[in-house]
Amino acid sequence: MRFNRVALTLSLAHVPLMAAAFVTPVSKQQPQHRSSSAFQVATSPVVETDENVLTSSLSSFDASFANPDMHLLDSAQLFEGFNLAKTTEVLLEEESPLSESTLYKALRVLEAWSKTSCPTGALTSERILRRIQQEKFEGNPYAVLNERHYSVVMDAWAKSQHYEAPLRAEAILAEMESLAKEGDEDTFVQPTRVAYNTVMNAWQKVGNTTKIAALMDRMADQIGAQPTTKEYNVMLSAYARNGKAREAENVLGTMVELASTNQDCKPDLISYNCVLDAWSRSTEKGAAQRADEILQELLRKNKDDDGGSDAIKPDAISYSSVASAWARSSHPNAVEKIENILDFAREQNIRADAYMYNTLLEGWAVSPKKGAAIKAERLLDKMEQDGVTNSVSYNTVIKAWQRSSDRNAPQHAEDILIRMEDLADDGMDIEPDVFTYTIVIDCYAKSKQQGSAEKAEDLLQSMIEQSEDGNNRLKPNTVTINCVLDALAKSGDADRAERLLTQMEETMDANLEMVNLNYISYTTVIDAFAKSGKKDAAKRAEEIFQRMETAYERGNTQAKPNHRTFNAVVNAWVNTGTVAGVERAETILRRMEHLHSDGKNDICPTVITYSMVMNGWAKSGAPDALQKTETVFKRMKSMYEAGNKAARPNSFSYVTLINAIVKSGEKSAPQRAEDVLNKMMAEYKSGHREAKPNTQIITFVISFWGKSGARNAGEKAEALLNMMIDMHSNGDRDAEPNELSFNAAINAWAKSKRFGKAYRAKCILQQMVSMYEAGEIRAKPNVFMYTAVLNACAYSVGDAAEKHDAIAIAANTFKEFCSSDYGPPNHVTYATYITACKHLLPEGSARATSIGTVFKKCCQDGMVNDMVISRVQGALTTEEFGELLGTERVGKIPAEWGRNIKTPRGRNQRPNRR
Repeated sequence: MRFNRVALTLSLAHVPLMAAAFVTPVSKQQPQHRSSSAFQVATSPVVETDENVLTSSLSSFDASFANPDMHLLDSAQLFEGFNLAKTTEVLLEEESPLSESTLYKALRVLEAWSKTSCPTGALTSERILRRIQQEKFEGNPYAVLNERHYSVVMDAWAKSQHYEAPLRAEAILAEMESLAKEGDEDTFVQPTRVAYNTVMNAWQKVGNTTKIAALMDRMADQIGAQPTTKEYNVMLSAYARNGKAREAENVLGTMVELASTNQDCKPDLISYNCVLDAWSRSTEKGAAQRADEILQELLRKNKDDDGGSDAIKPDAISYSSVASAWARSSHPNAVEKIENILDFAREQNIRADAYMYNTLLEGWAVSPKKGAAIKAERLLDKMEQDGVTNSVSYNTVIKAWQRSSDRNAPQHAEDILIRMEDLADDGMDIEPDVFTYTIVIDCYAKSKQQGSAEKAEDLLQSMIEQSEDGNNRLKPNTVTINCVLDALAKSGDADRAERLLTQMEETMDANLEMVNLNYISYTTVIDAFAKSGKKDAAKRAEEIFQRMETAYERGNTQAKPNHRTFNAVVNAWVNTGTVAGVERAETILRRMEHLHSDGKNDICPTVITYSMVMNGWAKSGAPDALQKTETVFKRMKSMYEAGNKAARPNSFSYVTLINAIVKSGEKSAPQRAEDVLNKMMAEYKSGHREAKPNTQIITFVISFWGKSGARNAGEKAEALLNMMIDMHSNGDRDAEPNELSFNAAINAWAKSKRFGKAYRAKCILQQMVSMYEAGEIRAKPNVFMYTAVLNACAYSVGDAAEKHDAIAIAANTFKEFCSSDYGPPNHVTYATYITACKHLLPEGSARATSIGTVFKKCCQDGMVNDMVISRVQGALTTEEFGELLGTERVGKIPAEWGRNIKTPRGRNQRPNRR
């Protein structure tokens, strides 16, 4: 007797199992595909059926697994007078040969394990099959194998939800085909249509249509069975799972064409429902409209057939699928569309069940409309009254609160959770599971209310306690843990986040199988320390990073550090604000560069990494800070030019370099900063959108020129402002000049030592006023711009003609401002204009008259303070000053003269009553 090589491998290996290799088992309350669930179960990437791949995968299973969990058979402990669990132990553990009685019971035991619908059940079924094969191989006459034994094991794998389920089921089918081809009377097992359908269904669950098509061809070649409606529906369901609606419609069209000569391929209601489901899952624009069209076509066809034998009447699933398509459509009137569909379904005497209502709940859950969560909860209340709720209904309403901006959303979500627990206590088949708790925890994680992080952690600890007491539905998963870690991190409590991380690590080390920590878990805690401001934050962040590396080296592949993890550690050291900290950050950067050059592409230093180190050096205060910053920038450019596309300098990199130049204090710094800005512009024009200069960046360089004291600062600042204006005029909204931009350019002229600076400052102000009043910019002229122009006038340099022009501009600007809608003048404006009169008008009656007029207006406006008095006193003679104030008021300034001056905190500032 000969056996397939895969079968021998399985028999010899005893197929041990590693718990970590399984996806989380889906709860028995998991909705069917037509429901609108709050969470979708992700499928694993499809794997090709290859004996080498399968053998390698099996050998990787944890050899510590020896005995299946007999509690899985609680619902069928006794069958026809014998104990299934005990018989399982005998089949797996008793020495050969097995008795006739034990082997007689084997098929019933296989069926019992298959019904557990879990990986352990599938594995145990296959181990029993291999034991029977071994008995037969050793000559036990009571060891009988037929197609039913193999089909049951294939079905067990198909239902197991193990990520390799379809591969394992197909391997057994291939074994049956091999045995049938060999034709040995003792081992002959002919696959049936049912066997092929079982494997097709396994591949359908992971959406692999290529495998299903190949199995259809194999079924025709091996047993001469042509595909029928049933097989085509499996294909349609696989396309629906992937949201490939166009492909599903093509298959439906093929079925319609074949049905003209072969009624066995005629589409049925399941076929149309699969296509509707495909459109409900499709991301294609207009998917909901297309689903609606197909439903209407089906209704018209049913009406034309007048309910005859060819009629296909839409059912609850049909309407639910279309409603679900609208729920996922982001259409502004999606909820109204769903309500119309449900109303029409009722008119067709289709009773709205939980699944149909759940689509409406989903519509409210994803609706951007204000009060959507409240309306979802009201609908849930009605569903409770009608007795049509299930666990998904409650989860969806919790999801609605999760997406809500209501500050009390977490409390509302937890109230729904408590309702579910109360219903479960009352014996209802509605019980919260890991998904329910995780959504509520995420609500608290996103909340900014005090105590939210503690609430999230309390819910997690409750889950852990209940799962340890035997409630496997509440066993936390990685997502749950990460939500709580995120909540603690956002609350600023890095210490508590680390304690939770440690608790989970200890659970894993104790093999309690509570949860697998992944790179997000560790990175979240590292980042929490990086942002904590603690004295030892960087040291502790790197310690956690080292623990993460250890976990990965010990076999936790999900804990592999990536560039985000490295970046978090780099950020922690940069945030120390010390030279030593930045040096350590750069050491980590160099390590990333070496790892990347060694082929570790997931540890690729990005522009973020380099920019953080640059920023650290720029702010470090080190004597060679600029040189260090420039060196890191050059390395980043070299990495990009060598092929690391993620290291291309962006606007933040350039701004960081500009900031380092500004802080350097070098005489050439303003021009160097502008040169960097020009390089940014060149990069942007070459197609690199991430290097785009914006208003803030250009204004920063304008302001730097203004503060530089350079002789040509005014020209340079105005040129940059004009560049910004040109960019904005050409449609660049990110370069719209704002108040700060204009003010910085005017101040640059005010502080320069150029002739004609008053004129240039006034021109910039006039340009701003013109653009604002034409609606070209949003920046409104204000007191600061007018005062800056007055300041440029007050400190104009040059001959008498220059001063004459400057005082004329000052007078005109002041008058224009006082009569405009951009005022009123403040105490600084008055003081600056008085200074202009002092510097630009010679001593005498003209100066005294001008200052007197302005001072009286200042008194009327309630803008007199010590600075104004000081400027007036400095510009006039003692006699003029006394005459202006009045002898009786010198040293006794009335309070009402300063009644409208505001301090930075908004309180009135009174002049001193000398």
